[in-house]
Amino acid sequence: VDMRCAFSDLGGLPWLLQVMEANAHHGRIQLYGCKLLSALCWGGCLVEAHMSKAVMVLERCFVQHEAEECVLYWAFWAVQQLNGARALVNPMRSGCFKTASAMVAALKSLSAVKLGESDGACAEDMPAVVDAVVHAMDMFSERYDVLYEAMAVLGHVAAFVLGSSACASVRQQLLACVEVAVKALLHVMVTRSSDACSVQSACVALAGIIESCPEASPVRASIRAALLGGSGEGEHLLAKISAAHVSNDSLQMELMWLNGIVIGVGPILQQMAQHSASHAVQLPAIRTLALLYGERIELEAADLTSLPAALQSVLAAMRRFPENIILQQHACYSLCAMAEHVADVPGSVSDEALSQCAVAAVEDL
Repeated sequence: VDMRCAFSDLGGLPWLLQVMEANAHHGRIQLYGCKLLSALCWGGCLVEAHMSKAVMVLERCFVQHEAEECVLYWAFWAVQQLNGARALVNPMRSGCFKTASAMVAALKSLSAVKLGESDGACAEDMPAVVDAVVHAMDMFSERYDVLYEAMAVLGHVAAFVLGSSACASVRQQLLACVEVAVKALLHVMVTRSSDACSVQSACVALAGIIESCPEASPVRASIRAALLGGSGEGEHLLAKISAAHVSNDSLQMELMWLNGIVIGVGPILQQMAQHSASHAVQLPAIRTLALLYGERIELEAADLTSLPAALQSVLAAMRRFPENIILQQHACYSLCAMAEHVADVPGSVSDEALSQCAVAAVEDL
């Protein structure tokens, strides 16, 4: 750190940026310049006065050396240390990254930027970030690696906007970019519904967005309407995807959780009834019920009403898979979580039902 500070105190930083700017086409100079710049950033030796110049130099480096992976690696690393989101957003939007590998690296670096604490990364900058990421998804719509990183960024950015400390009027204006992010995620779920990995990534991002907005948020309402197909009639999107990937445990878990926080316990119980013989459905459903009933002090009225049916569904799964220790353990936890809410709905759960829960738990010991 002492050497880095000494270099900076002697005017080394302006000199470095000048050399990199004057030799923008020289790959080797850019490589070592990015290494030195990232070291100075990491040591806290980059002063605010030189921040914009450093961002400009790195942006030019991306454009001039997109095909040189080693240079790109250190340029992206310097951006992470610098926290200059703008140095990534402009090249992404202008189409400078013409290969999937370069775009993946850019998205990973963007994902690592500390939102709200860096140049080009405050709440007001997020519409430009979302626009650049959606543009990247359009450019590489068939590349799962690009879509995966892009969806992670969209979920992160949208959640940041919804939870930002900006005044209410500013947040209201920024809701448009959140809607753009949500639309892009839903588009992936619809167009790539047969691709379990893409759908799972979209589910994770959407769940993060929903958990960041209040119950009455228009964002939550729009997501719910899209997943239910608008009217809520017929088989909704989540149910279709769940039926198409009934044996995929990890995807089922994400689908169940999204079902629970968007729609409620009802659809989860329907899935358990329709796929009673599927361990890949029963275990994620039981785990989700445990989370929904165990982590919320105040439940939605519909979830309270569904409590007796939820207890019976878990008991049925325990009887169906008596030899599966993992399912039995999660089922016991789920029964305990639900039993804690019995007092909230007096008379809804009979003493016999509670006795069955107790017996099932004891038999698992």
